[in-house]
Amino acid sequence: KVTEIHVHDNSGLKDDHYKLMENSWCLEIINMNSFKNMPITLECNNITIQEIMSNKEIIEKEIQ
Repeated sequence: KVTEIHVHDNSGLKDDHYKLMENSWCLEIINMNSFKNMPITLECNNITIQEIMSNKEIIEKEIQ
């Protein structure tokens, strides 16, 4: 059973944990019915507070 989903972007070659972009592939995934109302964890490396807030906004916009 899945109880949480973590999101980040990557190069497709490895698990890079890049910040999200407006066109990040994982944004489609979090909108799937099986993930509705599930806690979302932003899992990114080496980003600023401003980038965290921007990624939060991207996620919130996507799940509305």
